[in-house]
Amino acid sequence: MFALHPAEPAQALRKQIRAAIADVWGTERIPEAEQWSPHVSIAYSNAPGSAEPYTTALSRVDVKPATLLVPKVELIILNRDNKMYEWETFAAVALGG
Repeated sequence: MFALHPAEPAQALRKQIRAAIADVWGTERIPEAEQWSPHVSIAYSNAPGSAEPYTTALSRVDVKPATLLVPKVELIILNRDNKMYEWETFAAVALGG
């Protein structure tokens, strides 16, 4: 995964979203921990295996800073019924103007 730097804007946005959800549904509908590290996932594995091919490939990448724009947020229904993450959008809200 690639970490976001600075992380504070994404953390602040997430905190505001969680507060809005709690206002509507209550805190019991927000099961994950308050601690969160914003990141961009670049790979996912659901089975044991060597990380070597991935670390080798990534060692060749010249990573440059990029700007993350968040035009909308989505409340999703998340599951792993088929041994992988799958989700359905429950609601979406546009951000900005």
